[in-house]
Amino acid sequence: MVLVFDGKAWRTYTSKDGLANDRVFVIVEARDGVLWLSTLGEGLTCWDGAKFTLLRETEGRTRNHVQSILQAKDGTMWFGFSGGLYRLAADKLVHAARDGPWR
Repeated sequence: MVLVFDGKAWRTYTSKDGLANDRVFVIVEARDGVLWLSTLGEGLTCWDGAKFTLLRETEGRTRNHVQSILQAKDGTMWFGFSGGLYRLAADKLVHAARDGPWR
């Protein structure tokens, strides 16, 4: 579960609200205000202030455990999964070792 302040009050969100699961490991707020939440075994959840979006590594090469989240100076979001390093490109996770960060 995650506790979010909307400017007026605190609200608790759980998997019933769209969070991938209730075991949140890391929370990072991007410069655009989007919250990125890593979960234990269920991938990433993105909270834009209105809805949750779930992102997972879908090729079966990880266990969808996100251990770290970082936003680079150029705005690129990077995610350390249990199975490797990924970046966000066009709303999809791209494995850095397979497809390179240069594409």
